[in-house]
Amino acid sequence: MNEGGVDKVYSLMAAELGAPQQVGNARISGGCTVNWRNVWAGAVISGTVGAVGGLKIGLAGGTVILPGIGSATGAVGGAVLAGANGFIGGTLVGVAGELLTSCFRNVQSVDAICEQALNKFVNGEISAVQIPEECIHNLKIELIDINF
Repeated sequence: MNEGGVDKVYSLMAAELGAPQQVGNARISGGCTVNWRNVWAGAVISGTVGAVGGLKIGLAGGTVILPGIGSATGAVGGAVLAGANGFIGGTLVGVAGELLTSCFRNVQSVDAICEQALNKFVNGEISAVQIPEECIHNLKIELIDINF
């Protein structure tokens, strides 16, 4: 998937499904990235918060059921289970957040895309039908300015 592989796959899928290459103000970028340092940091923080919360709940529950030994085992058990749950949840949320912000980021502003489309139209590289719909309003304004 290197060297624009995601773009090629998206282009093929877009053509097959009749979807535009540009979707609103964003398009599929050259690839999705995950900053694993951020993901693991989030997982460790979530695991720690989960472990502390589990420790408190396990300690309270163990103390009610069997004071002394129940307090210790409840605290350790709660910390381990809630810490593992927090670590796994933090990892999943971290990966999802990284993919969400890297895969569908705004690659070019609408103004830049419209300017490129207008230049291609003026140079005869594309027809008027190929100009993105978001640019039609801007194009009409510019054409009116040119005519007067």
